[in-house]
Amino acid sequence: MAFLQSHSLLFLLLLVLSLLCSLSSQTVLGAFGSTRIRNELGPLLSQGCNIIDEASGNLTEATRRWQLFASPNFDAVVQVNNEADIIQTIKYANKYSIPYLAFNTGHGEIKSLGNLRAGIQITIRGMSNITINGNNTATVQGGATNLDIVSTLWKANKQTVSGTCECVGFMGPVLGGGHGFLQGYHGMAADQLLEARVVLANGTVAIASRNQNADLFWALRGAGHNFGIVTEVTTKIYDVPKNDTWYYETFVYSGSSVEMLFTELNNLKGAPAAFEHYAVYLRLPDVDPSNAVVLFSILYHGLATDAEQYVAPFRKFNPLSDTNGTATYPQLAAITGNGINDDICQNENSNRIRYPVYLDRYDPKAQKAVFDNFNMTTARYPALNASLMLFEGLSTQAVAATPINSTAFPYRNYFALSSPVVTYAPNTSFDATAQNFGRSLRSTLYQTSNTSNLRAYVNYAVGEESLQNLYGSEPWRVTKLKGLKQTYDPQNRFRWYAPIGL
Repeated sequence: MAFLQSHSLLFLLLLVLSLLCSLSSQTVLGAFGSTRIRNELGPLLSQGCNIIDEASGNLTEATRRWQLFASPNFDAVVQVNNEADIIQTIKYANKYSIPYLAFNTGHGEIKSLGNLRAGIQITIRGMSNITINGNNTATVQGGATNLDIVSTLWKANKQTVSGTCECVGFMGPVLGGGHGFLQGYHGMAADQLLEARVVLANGTVAIASRNQNADLFWALRGAGHNFGIVTEVTTKIYDVPKNDTWYYETFVYSGSSVEMLFTELNNLKGAPAAFEHYAVYLRLPDVDPSNAVVLFSILYHGLATDAEQYVAPFRKFNPLSDTNGTATYPQLAAITGNGINDDICQNENSNRIRYPVYLDRYDPKAQKAVFDNFNMTTARYPALNASLMLFEGLSTQAVAATPINSTAFPYRNYFALSSPVVTYAPNTSFDATAQNFGRSLRSTLYQTSNTSNLRAYVNYAVGEESLQNLYGSEPWRVTKLKGLKQTYDPQNRFRWYAPIGL
């Protein structure tokens, strides 16, 4: 009997030890405190590199994101100065099995980010240098924003493809493809990359280009969030054409004009790269206090006289207002509501979730059904009044001309990228209603898209999409990505944004 009791006690002791060990890797910060990170990691970092935790600095402010839905949780923030700081932080975190995530402007909102708990945020915003080289290339550090690169290049009479929203980091969109106003001429932002420096999960640095680690270079351009922290890239840049100008005309329509508007847009599917459009369903109480409206902009890279043939039909659809003007390339973000001072760029205490789908054409009846749903739901639930429904019709000629297998970005033949931005104050009891709203809007568009596979832009993804939805339906794509994941991140350290898995 004593023998059995002793073995039972031994079994219980081993069980407790096993549970403690399994928990230690998940709660290591809680086990020995974030102060220990400062004491142990701090001396390994460069002078001026700052570590913020609950005992030192404002952790809430340092981890503030563009929106709050499914936010990761951090017990410490390392504000790095250089690549060496990133390497030391990764090695330290790996030693204690602490999860980590690179942070620039904090615009990711995919559900998988919410799985990161008690981690270290590696803030790279301080690494934002941009160097213009003499061969129409630029070297851009990982902490630069779209506004940084547009304004810096413009001063030198240069430009390149970058994301449309000024407050978003430059590198984040690139890793998922990167749509931009100039993509019709040059391809996606990712297509501009010539070389990238990447800190891998083991703390080593890899140089990726067409001639060096070419498989990693392929993966970085479309699925790059899964493979490391990109500290620096060399990208193509272009001379700004002489007398460069953009003409724009912005209309506001009521819901009665929706079908006419999108029917005409289908007629312009073969328009030149100079023609782009941007439509938003939203609520503008000063224009219509009772119903949603359509804010619609045409951007034309050229003179007003050349744009006239494309713009004129839209004046016939009974606009509530019509404004126009000329602009330079750096002003396009503000014209489309994506400027640094616009509402979309403010880090408010809101949930913002998107449900993207690529469209080959517009189905006018589906567009009206989506508008009616948007109008009815935002009226029924005032908490959703700040929501948007986006239709981004950026030109695609050079995107489509780039070989489909040349990068991990899978969707090059499309007409428009659509996505609701479901916006509401954090409220767990309202989450299901808000998410069902977003799902219903996307479902209506997808059901009329004439494609068997939902095509979703990974940078807008909500996290309910399959790997095939995000990375392409051809079986070889996900298979190749998983194989590269085994090579470059076999411990699956970078598993927080649209994770490929092992």
